[in-house]
Amino acid sequence: DGTITFLSDRGKAKGDYDIYSIQADGSNLTRLTDNPYSNMEIAIRPKIEEKVGNLKGTLKGTVTIEGGQIELLQGNQIVRTTMSNSSGSFTIENIPLGLYTLKAEKNSYQTAFYQGYLEVKENQTTNIGDLILYKIGEAGGIMVVIKDGDIYIQNADGSNRRLATEHTEATEKNPSISPDGRYLAYSSNADGDDEIYLLDMTNKSTTKLTNNIAPDNYPAFSPSGTHIAYSSNIAGSYDIWMMDIFGQGTINLTNSPGINETQPSFSPDGRYILFSSSASPSDIYIMNIDGTNRRGLATEETEDTEPVFSPDQSLIAYNSNNNIYTMKLDGGDKKKLTEGTSPKFSPDGNSLAFIYGNTLYRLNLTNYELTELGNGISAISWGIGTVENPQIAQITQIEPEVITVSVLLQSFPNPANNGCYIPFKLSGDSNVTVEIYNILGQKVRRIELGERKAGSYTKQDRAIFWDMKNNFGQNVAKGLYFYQLKAGNFKATKAMVVR
Repeated sequence: DGTITFLSDRGKAKGDYDIYSIQADGSNLTRLTDNPYSNMEIAIRPKIEEKVGNLKGTLKGTVTIEGGQIELLQGNQIVRTTMSNSSGSFTIENIPLGLYTLKAEKNSYQTAFYQGYLEVKENQTTNIGDLILYKIGEAGGIMVVIKDGDIYIQNADGSNRRLATEHTEATEKNPSISPDGRYLAYSSNADGDDEIYLLDMTNKSTTKLTNNIAPDNYPAFSPSGTHIAYSSNIAGSYDIWMMDIFGQGTINLTNSPGINETQPSFSPDGRYILFSSSASPSDIYIMNIDGTNRRGLATEETEDTEPVFSPDQSLIAYNSNNNIYTMKLDGGDKKKLTEGTSPKFSPDGNSLAFIYGNTLYRLNLTNYELTELGNGISAISWGIGTVENPQIAQITQIEPEVITVSVLLQSFPNPANNGCYIPFKLSGDSNVTVEIYNILGQKVRRIELGERKAGSYTKQDRAIFWDMKNNFGQNVAKGLYFYQLKAGNFKATKAMVVR
């Protein structure tokens, strides 16, 4: 209200204070006390009202969800809790300003998080819109398993197993179910080396998402279902990359030359990515989804791999020398659960699937009851839904690429120091040669492939390999080089770096 309160010994012995007030413009000086003793210990503080804001939203599945529990979190601390009403709506009022996360739970539904951070603003009600909870399914969801190199889908209790892909000459692996249960991402060597494919399980259509000269593996859906993290060797060693579900907008998140980083796993709130790494001193790392703030979690001398988050984000399960452990998000409180590999939490977080030998098991995390679910299994994913139709679903085979124009592609890796591959595509049968020049325009190497059929030569087993030597078998110097491909009437040139 513009009033200043202070202590003064004016008109009294030195050190004998009274309390005064005065307006901020210097007017209306008033003595509030006239005591024969000092008022130095008396403190008058203006009441500070805490600045607050509000949040509201709606829980939805296929219909609005009544009775869902909503927790407002700051770090690991629960700040407020509330329940959704009959229309699925919820409101949390008088929240101190700051950044928060939001978690929603209901029996038979998969735990859901608001993706990223929520900012509570002063005297404002932030509407987060719809928070989607997915129905898990009567059998505890569905499992996707790899058996004999093909993909099978089954209920989580082991029933209704059916074939989802069938390739006589290809091997599928690394399955990952999207949060809504519609899509399945996996890797396959159908075109010669491992690429990422996307199967729409509603219409059985298959889309090839990557087409690199190097292997791409371990796809993992973001909780929003809009992006896929995966590992790729395109830069010469495995890094964690991310793309959208259409295969566009690829970005290298780790960019760690000479270090292999694989097996990404998103946190349920969409803020972090776990991954395994060959870097020292740790084997399992966590980072922000933009690749920043990288830090190690598992630092034992054992080999730790296959990290995954629990649905409520309270635990991380991982494989340590073929034993399955759990730990907290800060890497603490490590506990051994069982022998095995490939840990995967159930959508409700109450069970854990794993492989021991080549047998699939389901471990109840409440009573530790163990159930065998099948033999000959090499990889698993666990998501929502129910396998309604046990009939075999034959997936349409990937059609071979039709090449209408010859093209020279970028060498891989680039920069390179121990050799590189030079990929290309031919629209017609041609005699193929490649010549390599230094920055002075001097030819240092000529490689003759001879006659080649029309087709794609973009994989390691078909592309041109240069060992970084000149025509005399000597290692070339570091620097910028140019490679020129000649195939019939086609000629093209690109640059590369030797380091």
